[in-house]
Amino acid sequence: SPSSSSSAAAAAAAAGVGAALEGPSMAAAAGAERLLLGRSEVADLYVRLLVQFEPGSVMAFLQSHQNYNVAAAIRACAAGGVADAEAFLHERLGDLEAALRLHTAAVSSANTQLAAALTSGRIPVLQLPHGLGIRAAAAAAAVGGASRQGSSTTG
Repeated sequence: SPSSSSSAAAAAAAAGVGAALEGPSMAAAAGAERLLLGRSEVADLYVRLLVQFEPGSVMAFLQSHQNYNVAAAIRACAAGGVADAEAFLHERLGDLEAALRLHTAAVSSANTQLAAALTSGRIPVLQLPHGLGIRAAAAAAAVGGASRQGSSTTG
């Protein structure tokens, strides 16, 4: 009967999860994962939980699974600030403009944070040989460029 096959599947999933907790049966754990995450509503819940508790793992999950609601995953990623995964989902739907906006915003934010860290002294500026720092090297390059422009020869 259908209910006995459902209960058998639930028992198999429980056995697989239990075996995974005990350790030795990785195959049983993988089977339970496939069984559970193969259901869209479970995968959707798992995406939301990943966004909330393990945002660094969202992208790997989305790339390796297909049984989730993409629109719901986009909403979860946007609400949780998981921009790389959100951009991946937009790319998957063919909305490259939205994906590019997200990637551009991430790069801009990283650049702003890096500039702030450098100017505050939290990150030491690279020191070149003979005590020249980046600013001194840039100034020397600018002076060298100006002197090369002024000394052009005519034949």
